[in-house]
Amino acid sequence: MIFFFILEVFRTSPLIRLQACGQGQDEGDAAWSSACLPRCDFVVRKPEARATLSFMVEVSVKYTGDLHCDATHGPSQSQISTDAPTDNKGKGEAFSPTDLVATALATCMSTTMGIKAEELGIDLRGMTVSVQKEMSNEGPRRIVGLPSEVRIPLPADSPHREVLEQTALNCPVHKSLPPEIRRPTKFFWEG
Repeated sequence: MIFFFILEVFRTSPLIRLQACGQGQDEGDAAWSSACLPRCDFVVRKPEARATLSFMVEVSVKYTGDLHCDATHGPSQSQISTDAPTDNKGKGEAFSPTDLVATALATCMSTTMGIKAEELGIDLRGMTVSVQKEMSNEGPRRIVGLPSEVRIPLPADSPHREVLEQTALNCPVHKSLPPEIRRPTKFFWEG
């Protein structure tokens, strides 16, 4: 089965659209009629999938050898190092690239909850988030699960409980991960 993808970049706006074409295409759309292969299998047309680029950050990476990389955050120039994990030919001397995905999820949930807490006038200092990274047993090597636990230093009957939990579950990293990565999240209210 062959899939043909079209990436449209609109010159007059920062919108990007990725679409797959095939048999079910809209025959009245001249752009689609000329751009789609007649042998394609389906059409996915979701205008709501368009993304507006609102902010861009550059991260540069230098490979330093021995499966190590140094990454530099453009705006701040702060750096982190990575190493391949011990189960994939590395020494495990630093975060692996997939460890950083788990780290991104934990820090994103914490940060967005912190933003919401500030808006609500409450203090979440001392909150902890732990994420377990689960890798596939068979190829291709990939993350299959990111179960997490969030420990919040507020009482279980907090009037802000629902909004804070929903904030964590809707953080940008949660929304960026594909649905095939399981990410069950448990909240513990410990105030």
